[in-house]
Amino acid sequence: MNITFSLRHTRDSFRKIVLIEGFSLPWTDSDGVTYMGGRTISS
Repeated sequence: MNITFSLRHTRDSFRKIVLIEGFSLPWTDSDGVTYMGGRTISS
């Protein structure tokens, strides 16, 4: 995944969560950023 410099170097204690398209199990990279996917519901 390509994360912007500003997301990795915010110098705060808030958890970083990136929502991705499609379905996937949550995972955390070496920078502490959590990635999650979800299904979209179409009518």
